[in-house]
Amino acid sequence: MSITQDVRTYLLTQSTVTAQVGTRIYYDHLPQRATLPALVVNLITSVSQREVDAASGTARARVQVDCYAATYAASASLGELVRKVTEQYTGTMGSTTVDRAHVETVTELDDGPTDGSDAYRYIRSLDVVLWHSEALPIT
Repeated sequence: MSITQDVRTYLLTQSTVTAQVGTRIYYDHLPQRATLPALVVNLITSVSQREVDAASGTARARVQVDCYAATYAASASLGELVRKVTEQYTGTMGSTTVDRAHVETVTELDDGPTDGSDAYRYIRSLDVVLWHSEALPIT
């Protein structure tokens, strides 16, 4: 599995998060007419760490988790739930062993209506940095 899939799998095991979004955790973009609140998980970067002459078996990934909701307060609350279950996390996420995770940045956004209504979607976007193990290449 990819780190993005593993983050999604992990979030689906967190009852405080699923109490708000159920299974509405998507990859890359929010589907049209999606029920809110919902999460979207994207891989921003993944960098394999190197030792002097070989790969180290450790990678640093930056995963963006966008928390969509119909109100500002709901997106902020959902963002705080995601922060609490990822900040300083160590352990297993899906098939990945996470050595350390932390929320590096939080950004507030909104997605204006496209249908002439006043129905904005509010987004709390978190960049979660995960130091994790990865398989060494075969040499």
